[in-house]
Amino acid sequence: MERTLAGEREAYRILVERHSNYVYRLAYRMTGNPHDAEEVVQEAFLRAYQKVAAIRGEREFGTWVYRIAANYAIDRLRQRKNEESRRENPSRQAEGEAEVDVLSRIKDEAPNPERLAGSAQMAKK
Repeated sequence: MERTLAGEREAYRILVERHSNYVYRLAYRMTGNPHDAEEVVQEAFLRAYQKVAAIRGEREFGTWVYRIAANYAIDRLRQRKNEESRRENPSRQAEGEAEVDVLSRIKDEAPNPERLAGSAQMAKK
């Protein structure tokens, strides 16, 4: 970890090799398919690398990257569930859009800025 914190990329590669099998197994158990598991592994190690200075020796790297992978896998599962829900209930999405359209069609009786400016000019004359 110290070498990685010092900026040695090779040291980080060693950490990835050491922990990638454990992270992959976790990701596969959570996502249920190898493609998503690979994506979780890649994203977890990328995020860990980007924030490696944040670890500051407070935790072991393996535990830290494992947690990152678990959180990312949970996010992926939620995203997939939301996408499936939208595909299964397109009428619900259309209803939500209809509500927005109805609200946008309600006429606002308050004067708009152009009307206020015009009134001020008329009052000056």
